[in-house]
Amino acid sequence: MTKADEAGAGEEVILSGGRKPRVRRPRRDGWTAERQRLFLDELAATCNVQAAVRAAGMKPGMSVYALRKRSAAFRAEWAKALAEGYAKLELALLDRAMNGTVKTVERGNGIVDKTREYPNGLAIQLLKLHREGAAMAEVEAGSEEVEEVRRRVVRKLSALEKRLSGEDGGA
Repeated sequence: MTKADEAGAGEEVILSGGRKPRVRRPRRDGWTAERQRLFLDELAATCNVQAAVRAAGMKPGMSVYALRKRSAAFRAEWAKALAEGYAKLELALLDRAMNGTVKTVERGNGIVDKTREYPNGLAIQLLKLHREGAAMAEVEAGSEEVEEVRRRVVRKLSALEKRLSGEDGGA
């Protein structure tokens, strides 16, 4: 069992400068697992890094970016949170484009009219994005291309492994 496997709750595996990962406990005033969860929840809700930092009870600054830089797991969760946030935003905009928004207008004679406004510009932009995404999906690599890329990567990894183990004769 490695030190990384032995890392318990409240500990993180970090890479810093050397070849071996180190296990360390986060500082009490630092990015604990709970603060990271609060940050990621708020980031998914708002897509706003500074609001998420405040929601996590941290001071605004660069520490969240340092955490993202050193922690691949946090970086991946950050990306997922942003994707979730933007998906929610896209759904809200799509709803607004399709169903409009109610606009209340009070006339000079005291009569209140309610109308529905439809943001056509927004609808057109969403349609363009959808078309681009659909076109990209049609152009995705075929299974033969993916298999060829896989074979090339395996060949390169094998060559690298031989070179590192000294089996290639020092070339």
